[in-house]
Amino acid sequence: MKQWIKCKFGCHEYEIYKEEIVKNIYDKEIGIAIVSRCKYCGDITIDIIPKIQN
Repeated sequence: MKQWIKCKFGCHEYEIYKEEIVKNIYDKEIGIAIVSRCKYCGDITIDIIPKIQN
C-alpha cells in the first residue's frame, strides 16, 4: 500500500524529531515533551510524559 494512503487513514510512521524538558512556573522540571514527525507526510504529534513525584 502506498504511504500517502496509509497517512490519509491515520496510519502514520513516526520518528522522534526532538525532546524538550517541560517546566512549571517555578522553573521546576515536571516532565518531558517528545515531538514526533511522520516520515512521509510531516504530520507532527507531541506527547508529554510527566515526571514521577516522590
